[in-house]
Amino acid sequence: MKKILFISHNATLTGAPILLLRLITLFKSITNTEVSILLNQGGEIKNRFEELSSTMEWSINLQETFCERFKIKACSIIGIKCLSKIEKHRNTILDTVNNVDYIFNNTIANVQLLRRIPTVNKKIISYIHELNVGCKIDSTVSDMNYINEISNIIFVPSNAVKSFLEEEYKFESSKIKILKYVFPNIEFSSTQNETIIESNSSSIVVGICGTLDWRKGYDILPFIVKGIAENHADMHIQFEWIGADLTSKEYLILQNDLLKLGIIDRVSFISKRNDIQAYLGKIDILLLLSREDAFPLVVLEAAQYGIPCIYFSDAGGIAEFCSSDAGIPINYLDVDSMISAIAILSSNRIERERFGKNAKTKFLKYKENSQLLQPLIDFINE
Repeated sequence: MKKILFISHNATLTGAPILLLRLITLFKSITNTEVSILLNQGGEIKNRFEELSSTMEWSINLQETFCERFKIKACSIIGIKCLSKIEKHRNTILDTVNNVDYIFNNTIANVQLLRRIPTVNKKIISYIHELNVGCKIDSTVSDMNYINEISNIIFVPSNAVKSFLEEEYKFESSKIKILKYVFPNIEFSSTQNETIIESNSSSIVVGICGTLDWRKGYDILPFIVKGIAENHADMHIQFEWIGADLTSKEYLILQNDLLKLGIIDRVSFISKRNDIQAYLGKIDILLLLSREDAFPLVVLEAAQYGIPCIYFSDAGGIAEFCSSDAGIPINYLDVDSMISAIAILSSNRIERERFGKNAKTKFLKYKENSQLLQPLIDFINE
C-alpha cells in the first residue's frame, strides 16, 4: 500500500488548514493510500486532523522535569548520548517520514520543516497558495528555489499563482497544475435565499471575512465605512467582519480608528469560529478588501449562498471566478470606486440578486466535478 504524508504549517481556524482538512477527507474516501499528517505547529482545530488520521506536531512544547534535565546534562559530561523529550519526539516523526512514499506540502510556509525531514527518494507534491508578498514574508529566493527543486509536481488554485511562479521564480510551466479547492456538500432549501433576503430587508449587511492583517486589507475598512457614512447617509448599511481576532493589536487599532471617526456603531466584529457559514449566509454583499489573495476561499463559500462580491482587481486569482458578472471588480485600492459599488448593490436589489444568482451558478459549476482530486490521484498512480 502506498503511503502519503500531508504537511500543514499549523492547525488554526484559517483558510489553508481548512482547505487541507477537506482535501484529506475527500482523498481518504476515494483512495486506499495510507495517510499520516504532520503539523509544523498546532492550533485550535488540531483535533480535526487527529480525527482524520495519525497526526504529529513538529514544534510541540514538551516540558522536561528538573531530574530529566539533570540526567541529560550528566550524560553529556561523561560522554553518553542521552536524548531529550523533543529529540525523541522528532526522531519518531523522522521514522514515520522515512516510511512514506509521497509528501504533500501545503503552502510555502513549511519550507524550513521540509529542509529538516528526509525527502530523498520520495515524491514531493507542493500546493502553493501564496503570491508576491506572501512568498517574500514566509520564504526567501533560496527557499522558493528549494521548493521548486525538490517538488515533482506543484499544484496551485488559480492561474494567477501559476503565472506568478513562472515569472517571478522561473518555475517550469509543465510542472504546475491547477488543483481546485474541495468543498463539503451543503444542502439548500428552496426558500433559503428568500429567507436571507427577507431577514436583511431593513438594512444591508456588508460582510468581510478573514484575519485582521495587512494582506486582508483590514486598515482600508475605516475609509470605506467613513465614505458610506458621509456620502450615503440615507442608506442603512452595516458592516460585519467575520473571523477577527479580538485580542490582536490590529483589532485595537481598527477600533481606535472607527471610534475617532465616529463610525464604530456601523461595524461589528465576530471572532474566529467553526460556524462561519451561519454568518456568511446572512450577509447581502461580500467585500473583499484583500491586497493579495491567491484564490480567496471565502468568495466561493459566499457564492454558494448567492452572495456577490466586490473586490480589488490585480489582487489575486478571484477574478478568474467572479469576473464582472458575479461581482464587481474595482481598480486596485480605489477606495472611492469601492464605496460607489457598495452603494449601487445596496440600493438595487435586482442587480444584487442578479450578481448573486450568477455567483451561485458559478460555484455549483466549480464544485460539480466529481473528480476534483483527479490531478493528485493521477500523479500518485503514475
